[in-house]
Amino acid sequence: MNIQIEKSTNAKVIHKIMMKAYEEYAHDAAPSSALSETVSSIKEALLNGQEALVGTIAGQPIACVRYKIHDNGLQFFRMSVLPTMQGLGIAKQLINELEQIARTANLNTIYCRVRVSVLRNLQLYQSKGYSIYDQETVMTDEGVPIEVVSMKKIIAPLT
Repeated sequence: MNIQIEKSTNAKVIHKIMMKAYEEYAHDAAPSSALSETVSSIKEALLNGQEALVGTIAGQPIACVRYKIHDNGLQFFRMSVLPTMQGLGIAKQLINELEQIARTANLNTIYCRVRVSVLRNLQLYQSKGYSIYDQETVMTDEGVPIEVVSMKKIIAPLT
């Protein structure tokens, strides 16, 4: 898989991957807010400090993740892999690339937030060395409570 940093001009590609990846949550009691994002909102976020990685195979976009670099670390979110490509280690490859970006930026901590109800995502991040450091209940705009954990990983600096 080829992974590259995407610019705001590719917000449409990122949106398309995200919508397909998060589609399975559309009928949850509290659907993911990712499903409310638009091409415009993604483009605006990318113009205002967020960045994104897009993974392709044979030139076809199959996965993406957005992230932001802060003083205290790299925070990633909206990990998205096309449903037909899930379970093949693609998210792990994106995580590896995020960790390399953090190291290059001289950051030693990577953060993410995960719904407690999505066990496979918790297990994915734990398998990559991430640990839970906080848990909270977040209320959706519709007033539905969602249990969310914050996870982090301390990474070794470049040698």
